[in-house]
Amino acid sequence: MIKQHFIIYICTLFSVFACNSKKDSIVFENFESDTYKNWEVQGTAFQQPASKDTLQNDSLKHSIIGQRFAYSYYNDGELNQGKLISKPFTIEYKFIDFLIAGGNHPTRNCVNLIIDNKVVRSHTGENQTKLFPVSWNVSNLIGQQAIIEIIDAIGWHSDALEYVMVDQIVFSNHTPQPDILFDDFESGNFDHWKVEGEAFPKPSDRMNTYYPITVNGFNGKYFAFSFGETHDKKKGKLTSTPFSIKRDYIHFLVGGGNHKRKTCVNLRINDTIVHSVTGEQSGDMAAVVWKVSQYKGQKARLEILDDFSGSWGHIMCDDFFFSDSPQPHPAPKGQSYNFIERLPLGVKYFLFLVLLPLVGLYLNKKLAPLFDPSLQKEKKNDNPFVKQLDNYLLTEKAITDSTLTAKKVADHLQMPTNDFNHLVELQYGQSFNDLLNNYRVEAFKEALSKPENSDFTLLAIAESCGFSSKSSFYRTFKKLTGLTPTEFQAQLKLKKQEDGENNS
Repeated sequence: MIKQHFIIYICTLFSVFACNSKKDSIVFENFESDTYKNWEVQGTAFQQPASKDTLQNDSLKHSIIGQRFAYSYYNDGELNQGKLISKPFTIEYKFIDFLIAGGNHPTRNCVNLIIDNKVVRSHTGENQTKLFPVSWNVSNLIGQQAIIEIIDAIGWHSDALEYVMVDQIVFSNHTPQPDILFDDFESGNFDHWKVEGEAFPKPSDRMNTYYPITVNGFNGKYFAFSFGETHDKKKGKLTSTPFSIKRDYIHFLVGGGNHKRKTCVNLRINDTIVHSVTGEQSGDMAAVVWKVSQYKGQKARLEILDDFSGSWGHIMCDDFFFSDSPQPHPAPKGQSYNFIERLPLGVKYFLFLVLLPLVGLYLNKKLAPLFDPSLQKEKKNDNPFVKQLDNYLLTEKAITDSTLTAKKVADHLQMPTNDFNHLVELQYGQSFNDLLNNYRVEAFKEALSKPENSDFTLLAIAESCGFSSKSSFYRTFKKLTGLTPTEFQAQLKLKKQEDGENNS
């Protein structure tokens, strides 16, 4: 046994040193040759790598690394089409990086990564006239055979550049630049924002969020929220301090009303709105990702706008941060963010091969009983909306009113009907009508079991519980219980007889 452990230990050390000895990056293609010797050339668009000395555009020249680059172009006044196909290779690095410019057609003017005859990564030139960097995360594809293809099959297109440029294709294990946190509102004030109007007096938290709105999905304690003491009445705007776009993506969380240009978050560049998003009529904040790589280096401002006083006339936001990754993830919080990624490879091996299994065994032994369902107790729902609604429907017996509607209950609770319906779905997981039918069926079953109601017909008892007709009562009861009311009554009588015989 000791010998086996020693062999495993030696193999692990060898793996660590072998991985650390690998180069951090290799150049797959830089197009510095005067021919496309490492590529299969199809069509007529790619005759030979272009030289930057033939270019008139200085900004394009400065974006090229080395002297040459791949370029599809006109020849003798004819718009050519074609494709470059790389030799097959095995993916051994986490990232494929390259520079690209040109047209913005996702299938006819682009660079593709192909595995098993399928496109698994793709990027266009985004109608940019100078080369910009693109990084594909291919860590989940390591070990697979792949090819890269560079395509120009756009033909004439009035809204796009009719060419593609590519340079410096590199395989790397680089660590992406750290995310930049712009604002998570955890300071408790709007330090990075100009405040206009009355809708945003200060960042909100769970304690100063006015009933009946419930907010979910935010991180930390504070978030921007325009729903106040007067509910949706007040209007206002938050405008961020200007910032330079240094990452490829802007991430944030948003919820609230879906009124375009009224309850929204905007990104402005040179006073032009280039991105805008609203909430989805929900108190649950959802992750939003804006691609802004085409605006890198430019000055921008964010706007959080509430210019609507009707139902759902509010907006809520949290966690604005800038990243080179399009994948939604929590906003960076100080230096602890991305902690595991920054550890040396040998330490990672130790954690995953030695320390984590030991911790897992300990936790399994000590904590497993705590997750036994038989030991868990049902918790009461302390939400004030649930308490108030259940009190009105059950204690005050509003369910017995056959004309009861969501609007009537919302009016009684002094809130907009839309807000009321949203809160019911959020807290009960069903619509108000379904909730009402459930309560009425349970009230009928309870009334039927009482001896004092034995002389009443099933329909009379149902009507006393709020059902307006025999057909709706029978249909609802069968849907919720799987039995007709008559079958349920027969089962109830049988159970009483069995209980009586057991007691005798």
